[in-house]
Order: sequence, then C-alpha cells, then structure tokens
Amino acid sequence: MKFIKIDTEVSPKWAELHTNLMNNVPELMEGKNCKNSIKILQEMIDVVQGSGSDEEWSNYFYSNDYESLTSLLPLFSKSMNVEVGNDLGMLFALLSQIVNDLWYYLLPDHEYVIETTIEFCLHLIELPKSEVRVGGKKKEGEENGKKDGEEEEDDYGYDTEDEEKENDEPEEDEGMDGVSIWLLVLNHIFGGFAALEKLPSQVEEDEMVSFANALLEIIAKERSRRFSTAITTLLTLNYLHALLLETTENPILQAILDRKENSSEFLEGFFVEMNEYSYPAHDQPEASHAQQMALDLLYTPESAGFFFPNDLNVMIDILLTNIGALSRQDVAILPYLECIYLLLINSEWAFHERYRRVEIAKMLEDIISHSCDVLEDVCYKAEQIMAECVDVLE
Repeated sequence: MKFIKIDTEVSPKWAELHTNLMNNVPELMEGKNCKNSIKILQEMIDVVQGSGSDEEWSNYFYSNDYESLTSLLPLFSKSMNVEVGNDLGMLFALLSQIVNDLWYYLLPDHEYVIETTIEFCLHLIELPKSEVRVGGKKKEGEENGKKDGEEEEDDYGYDTEDEEKENDEPEEDEGMDGVSIWLLVLNHIFGGFAALEKLPSQVEEDEMVSFANALLEIIAKERSRRFSTAITTLLTLNYLHALLLETTENPILQAILDRKENSSEFLEGFFVEMNEYSYPAHDQPEASHAQQMALDLLYTPESAGFFFPNDLNVMIDILLTNIGALSRQDVAILPYLECIYLLLINSEWAFHERYRRVEIAKMLEDIISHSCDVLEDVCYKAEQIMAECVDVLE
C-alpha cells in the first residue's frame, strides 16, 4: 500500500470526518442516525490505514490534533457500544495500535482514557462474539451476525460442543469480531501500563482477574493469531501485578494454576514467548514479562508442580541457551540463574532423569572459577546454587 503524507490531503479529511462524527453524537446518544455514524467511522479507519506511518500519525496527533483523538474516548459508554460498538471498537483498537507512542502519552495524562477503556473492555467480554463484528459479509438468514437455528455461544464467543459438526467446510472471512477487538485494545492498554511501569488506581485487581480468566478461555480453545496475543497479554498482566501490586497473593497466577487441565496449551504459548524473547531479544519488554512468569511459576513447590517433567526439560534448554549466550558481566543473566535455582529446589526435576545435570554443574563451576571476570551478583548467585543444590547436582 502506498502511504499518503498526512500533512497534505489527509489531515483535512480526518478533521472533516471527525467534525461530522461529533455532530452526530447527540443523535447517537438517543440511538439515532447510527448507520451514518458507522459509515463515518469506517471512513476514518480507511484514512488511518491508508496513509502515513506509525511515527507520522503519532507526531500528527500529538503536535496538531490531540483533541480529535481524545474526544473519541467518551463515546465508549455501554449505551453507545450496543449500537455502534463494533466500529467504535475497531477504531479504538486501530488507533491504539497505530499511534502506539501517543498511547503512552494518553494513559498518564487523562484519567478518563483509562476509565473508558477499562469499561469498554469489561463490556466487550460480556457480549457474545456475534454482537460485535467488523467487516465480512453476513450470510443469508443471519441476524446480528448469527445464523438461523445456530447454537448459542458461550460468554467469550465460542460455539458450544456442537460446533465441530459444522466446521467441515472452510469459513468465509467474517471480519474482526469482538474477541479480536477486545484483545487488541487490552494488549495495548496494559502494554502501555507496562512500558510506563505504572498501574493506575482506576484499574482494580478483580478487573485484571476477569481479563485473565477471559484470556485463559481463549488460550484453551484457540490456535490462531488470537492465541499468541492472549498469551502475550496474560504475561503482561502477571508482570504488572507482580511489579506494582503490593499483595502477598497473585490471583492472576492462581487463575493459571487452577487450570492445570489446560497447562499444555498455556505452556506451549509461554515457551514460544520465552524462545522468541531469548538472546539477542532478551532486552525487549516482553522478555521481562516472560521471565517474571517463569519465576512466579517456579517460586514454590506447589506452583512448580504446574510443569510436567518434559516441560521442565524445555525450560532447562531455554535457560541454559540464554545463560550461555549472555555475557557474565550482563545483569540480564540473573533472572535465568534465579530460574535455574528455583527449578532445582522446587520442581520434580531432581526426582526424574535430572536432565542436563552435568551441563548445569559445569556452567556454575565455570562462573565461579572466573569470578574476576564475572559480575559480582552473578558469581554470588552461582555460588548459592552450588551450595544449596550440591546433592541434586552430584
């Protein structure tokens, strides 16, 4: 796609569409003139998708037209979402994705941005998928995205157990549904909080747990792009809770542990994240989120029981690969050593084949024997592991 510069014909077009939409707000509040507003919103989406780069849009909004972006947010009330939630949701998701840098400015500066976004996300997960959809074509006999005689869907938009009988034929592209929109918005807002290392007071713990449970539903049933987005978002939620909420218990981690029957699905996505953000991508924010999850899962014998023996072997492979690749002077090596330590003392690893035991011991001995070339904290951690785990490493 050839991008058009924002400062020529695009910004007047955006401004015109924004003015038209704002003029419709009084009627929208009464449930009137929705079709025209949806048409305007779709044109706004087309403008953003078809012009400018991420950086150009960020600069444009922040420097020239900040209010046109923030003025869209009060539209995210429950009454408005019932009428035009699909297109508003898509626009919101799209804008938060494209103007990512600006999103970080919006979060701390405007409390209502957080309030309306959380309300919007909570509202969306309560709606069946068929009620919120963008793009695609309705098939004959469909009403509000649902076929005549179609089985009911559960709270997160998945068909009931009869769906397997109906999925023999390839599905037509039905555009972007409510689950996908919700995932995009949730991923960006909590990604913004993580980048700022700030969790605003408006975000309550029980809301985060509601989001975590909804994400776990997706992880248990999906193997699409939504699966990986759900994993990334769940790791971000856990990271924020561990980093910023001063509580002795972590209900997000507990929600994961309570779904032991779906551990293979979750760990599949988790290991993908651990691998993707291994060296040399170890300094990306997502790496810290994956490391925090590993530390939390291994922190007690009870939580470490979430891993089956083969899962522990995969974890050992990932940890040793990163420790071997990183400089012994790099503080980034410490979380991986801490994971080794917790795995050795809390998991069932020592009661099975003790996978790669010799290599673990050799790695620790090498760090200790070259202490003059090693970061002090790294050497201390290696010495601690050898002292406390000597029995299982012999």
